[in-house]
Amino acid sequence: MRFGRPLVLRVARTPLVPEKLAELERLFAGPVQVDVTAASDAMTIFEQAREPDIDALVIDMATASLVASFCSFDHNIPVLRPIRKPQRDHRGEMYDRFIGYGRLMPNGSVEPLGEGVLARS
Repeated sequence: MRFGRPLVLRVARTPLVPEKLAELERLFAGPVQVDVTAASDAMTIFEQAREPDIDALVIDMATASLVASFCSFDHNIPVLRPIRKPQRDHRGEMYDRFIGYGRLMPNGSVEPLGEGVLARS
């Protein structure tokens, strides 16, 4: 936690879109601060995620092997992954729409999280 707000470390190479920030705020039941890392190797990300201020790690963009590394990551913080739902656009073409973040489980699955579940009491 930094400045009274939960601190989320986000692995991504793209800007944080408003819907993803809103989802993090829903999970933490209030404002969050998001720091971004463009690191692409697991060891660097592991070291950054172990900083005492970090409340959650969000893996937005990663290779399958990097995600697999995080399944076995010995962590005390939640590791979050996007949940997507197939949807058709106005031309009838399919795309994956972001519908929220879920917790990355040791078996590689992603379990949806309820509102405020990551809030500090």
